[in-house]
Amino acid sequence: WMMKYYLPAAQSLARTKDGQDWLANRGIGMDIAHKFSIGFVQQAFGEHPWAKNGWILFPTLSADRQTVTCVKYRSIVAKKAVIDGKNVSGIRCVSSPSMFNLHQVDLSGDIWVCEGESDCLVLAQAGLQATSVASAAIAPSVDECARLSAAKRIFLAGDNDGAVGTAAMEALRQRLPKEKTHIIRWQNGCKDANDVLTNECGNDPEKFKLIIRGLSSEILVGVK
Repeated sequence: WMMKYYLPAAQSLARTKDGQDWLANRGIGMDIAHKFSIGFVQQAFGEHPWAKNGWILFPTLSADRQTVTCVKYRSIVAKKAVIDGKNVSGIRCVSSPSMFNLHQVDLSGDIWVCEGESDCLVLAQAGLQATSVASAAIAPSVDECARLSAAKRIFLAGDNDGAVGTAAMEALRQRLPKEKTHIIRWQNGCKDANDVLTNECGNDPEKFKLIIRGLSSEILVGVK
């Protein structure tokens, strides 16, 4: 898509309380949502049980920000559910998923790699250069790994959800320069960055920044 065709969805978020509430419940402010061109549509995917109930849109942009190369739709109803005995997903992608925000990050310093767009937003909101894989099942491409490898240091901050999320980050580490790639382990039973912000920090961004600073400092001290 050319960006001009996506803009109505991005502009719609500022007028839609349901979309803003969905983000606010995850500690994501409108400033960062606007920076990342997060959108909202009330209706999508006509055959879907939640088709008319609202969708948050996460766009992946080209390096010049003029083209939307992929859009992930996230239902504000739920991430997944079983309806009439069938598994229903509240996540849909238009076009092939690629790394979110990868072409916008500054690679002259540290970069944080997470799993999922919401986690990317909360890390960026904390002042970090962040990108995310679409899911643990979708490995970055060779070109994406080459771009990540240009960063000063790489912090892999994926989901702590058992074998899947942890294994995905371990596999990614093997494809990046090992001497400057470090894995973040979320503490106190938290699954991911958004979980830490919401459930451990009460959506307080300053508390979240302190935790992030502490986790990265512990790793770097250990490296020395």
